[in-house]
Amino acid sequence: HGGMWDDMAMYLATRGYRVIALDFYGRGHSPWPGAHERLLQCNCSTVSCSEALLVEQAIDLLEHLGVKKLELLVGHSMGGGVAIALAARHPQLVQRVLVTAPVGLPKE
Repeated sequence: HGGMWDDMAMYLATRGYRVIALDFYGRGHSPWPGAHERLLQCNCSTVSCSEALLVEQAIDLLEHLGVKKLELLVGHSMGGGVAIALAARHPQLVQRVLVTAPVGLPKE
């Protein structure tokens, strides 16, 4: 669960780092409206399609916040797989990646 990073996020924020903690759709406190319809529209397997939608959610948030480059992208568990997929698909956005116990690693 990503909540294990709460203390570290607070620690880094108090030392001047900008910390962005994403609550993925359907996880934590964020509902995933229209998820079933979006998955049906994908022309891919459910797992890779879900991963693509989560990467899309992360990109949308970064664009909304005006982030052009991430110095460090951290992901734990499912977020680790998404972090690796995001960095692989958008290498211009990510300088370094740190993952712990990643699941759902991309095939490529």
